[in-house]
Amino acid sequence: MEEGRGVGGRVEWIALRGGLRVEAVPGIQAPTVDGDTLRAPPALLRLDAQLGAVGESLASPLLLPEEGGSPWMRSLARSYKARAAREEYSELELLLGEALRLVHVPPEALLLLRARKTLAPLHPCAAAKGLDSEGLALLRRAVTDALGSSTPEGPPPSRVAAGGAVAARIASKLSFLAPVSGLGGSGCRPPRHVLEPWRLFKAPEGSVVLEGCGPPPECMCRAPSAKSSSVICSCRGRKLVYKDYFRVSVKWVAVSPVYAPVYPLRVRPHARAGAEYRWLVELRHRGFATPRVERLCSSHLRVSMLRGFLEGDTLEDRLDKDYWRLGGELLAAVHAAGASLGDPNPGNLVPSKWGVIDAEQAAEYTPERGAWDVAAFAAYSLAVTMSRPGLVEAFLEGYSGGGDVARLSLEVLRRPGFAFKTPLALAPAAARLLAGLLRRLSR
Repeated sequence: MEEGRGVGGRVEWIALRGGLRVEAVPGIQAPTVDGDTLRAPPALLRLDAQLGAVGESLASPLLLPEEGGSPWMRSLARSYKARAAREEYSELELLLGEALRLVHVPPEALLLLRARKTLAPLHPCAAAKGLDSEGLALLRRAVTDALGSSTPEGPPPSRVAAGGAVAARIASKLSFLAPVSGLGGSGCRPPRHVLEPWRLFKAPEGSVVLEGCGPPPECMCRAPSAKSSSVICSCRGRKLVYKDYFRVSVKWVAVSPVYAPVYPLRVRPHARAGAEYRWLVELRHRGFATPRVERLCSSHLRVSMLRGFLEGDTLEDRLDKDYWRLGGELLAAVHAAGASLGDPNPGNLVPSKWGVIDAEQAAEYTPERGAWDVAAFAAYSLAVTMSRPGLVEAFLEGYSGGGDVARLSLEVLRRPGFAFKTPLALAPAAARLLAGLLRRLSR
């Protein structure tokens, strides 16, 4: 159907799974629902499907697999599925961050995420009949055809315009038509995979939930400290850690200007949570002990993680130089394995287990990031945890024996002015300690 066809008297239609029908009728009348048939002018259907400009209340049935109809209506349904899938993938990037690199999202789940927001509340019986278990296979084919790709994770990020997705989502909230509901009947409850599409996600560890979650109700949790976003919980004999990434966001906003020149840190709670999920898994695959993720919960208003508790003494728990020297060797090993931590401090390293507790600022290693880790650890230890200079010196000695990667990081620290781009600028005592070590190593 061409741009203006349908206005001159011809009715364009499409049959959808579950016995539903959408008709593009000539004229400019308001949309109507007659049993299992939705009738609306073609211009409104086009706006709704392609731009989300009228709240997507009209186009939401087009999420269902098509079973026949006119070419123009089938083309409109495919364009809507493609747009909805790309926007949902873009939203997943915002909610899950780097965790999305590891989480497999089936193509049909992208459209189920949209169906949960539009089709299920407006047309619950249509969702129940058209998106049953058999409909999922049809939906998978429909979305891959609409996207022109069979990539299981959905459209690649280069095809996702985050700004456009946000604009369309805002436009959908500014509907100038009353929602068209009741297509296919009411009083039905859509299947669980429509109400909770994330159950189709395949995560390498734990579960991913697109809702805000608090600590499990059966757990007794210790009140959080002022400097931490984590609480330790006792859950039926198991020790778990619950972390709310919104709690200390102000800290990251405050320190970001200091960190930015060398190691741009993640400030957004969702970005920090997604990175932590990714790097807790990856560091373990690279030979280190990390807490196992039980659950990652992410909504627009809250993001949190429930994970295991890594037993063993952190550097903060011990005051002997040999243990701190082993901590330096641990950081050098992390760098040699191709990772940097971004926010290393004595409370995040468990040398006896070769363990790393916190990874929300972790990234792939570069000599500059390695140098940053060393500088940040020394500054934090002396200026924040008030650790004894002898312990920090032992840590730096342990790190300096870490082979070629450690040597590259320390060479970066010798560059004129580099230290003043790191937290060492705010911790003169740590800068002096590090300068003394570098002088000894250069002899």
